[in-house]
Amino acid sequence: MTRLFFLALLACAVPATAQTGNTLLGRGALNSVTSGDFNVAVGDSALTNLTNKSGMVALGFKAGCSHGTSGSSGCDESASSSTFSGDGNVFIGILSGVRSTTGTDNVFIGERAGANVTSSTDNTFIGARSGWRNTTGVDNTFVGETSGTGATTGNNNTAVGKGAGSHVSTGSDNTFVGSASGGDTCCGNATNYTGHKNTGVGNDALRTIQNGYRNTALGDSAGFDIGAGNFNTMLGQAAGWATEHADYNTMVGWSAGGDNNSTNNTNDANGNTYLGARTGYANRQGEYNVGIGAFSDFAGSNGFGGRTWEQTTFVGGRADVGADYTVQVGYGTYTDRDYASAVGYEADVQGFRATALGAYATIGTGASDALALGEKATVGNNARQSIAIGSEATIAENATNSMALGNGASVSASNEAYV
Repeated sequence: MTRLFFLALLACAVPATAQTGNTLLGRGALNSVTSGDFNVAVGDSALTNLTNKSGMVALGFKAGCSHGTSGSSGCDESASSSTFSGDGNVFIGILSGVRSTTGTDNVFIGERAGANVTSSTDNTFIGARSGWRNTTGVDNTFVGETSGTGATTGNNNTAVGKGAGSHVSTGSDNTFVGSASGGDTCCGNATNYTGHKNTGVGNDALRTIQNGYRNTALGDSAGFDIGAGNFNTMLGQAAGWATEHADYNTMVGWSAGGDNNSTNNTNDANGNTYLGARTGYANRQGEYNVGIGAFSDFAGSNGFGGRTWEQTTFVGGRADVGADYTVQVGYGTYTDRDYASAVGYEADVQGFRATALGAYATIGTGASDALALGEKATVGNNARQSIAIGSEATIAENATNSMALGNGASVSASNEAYV
């Protein structure tokens, strides 16, 4: 008698349309299946509208609820009834893939992961609300809470980290690795940003990317503020962090070019190259500068910040640049007049179109078109068009059009020569 009762109960539990290898647990789970096989549905209404698809996995309340051929009845975030044909999806988590209708080969794991996907294919979203706004984008990989939340129709994006890649909506071919790289840690941005082919690696790298493209930032906060800038390369913690609209910059080293384009102008601060810790940090609007050496920067006689110097070249640690079109080579070199050249350890040029070559070689203020050549060779203030050649050769202040030639040679008046 007991055996007959058990068989009768089993017959009632398994409907006549039961298929091969389906596993379900929860009210309404796999409720509509007719010919699909090897499906797993765990949770209230999980895969409740699936009819004839196979190999589906859904875990969580209403996971994959709309996926099927009989519409989206009973789904809180339902899609309109149409033709459904998705295969090979995995939905795990509350409302994960809840609107998926025809998408195939997707993996959504986490609360509301891929919740707005309808017909996307080959996506992998792992983390709460990862890929949340994605609708038809394909071949995306988002790993981390709220990663890729702003992405809607973009393709071939990879974002790993909390909030990573959440700012780019329709852009494609981006790679972001690190918390808030290419996004923020909250909820992404619904604005239609089109940034593409960007690479940001490090927490907050390329954090505010919008429509910029082909940027590369490696390091914590590297390229932090790039929004519309293009073709920039920032390597190092906070390298180029303030650049927003500028293009073609290369900044390598801790805080290299950090203040570049901080005025947010759209027509300057382009084409700079800085290599070294904090190199070129203070320049804001200048263009096409080349600086190599730790702590070499723009300061000069105008105080800190707001630099507009352009087309300068400086190589050496702690070089101090204060004018346009200058050339500096050596540790601690200094210029503060246009077209000046200072070459040698702590060479110092303060004359327009003047040149100093040698350790401690110096040209004073107002000594335009002057030349100092040799260790400690010196041309004094306002000694215009004068030449001092030789170790410690000296032209006195205000001695214009004069020449001192030889070690220790000295001239004290205008229009004189000492050889």
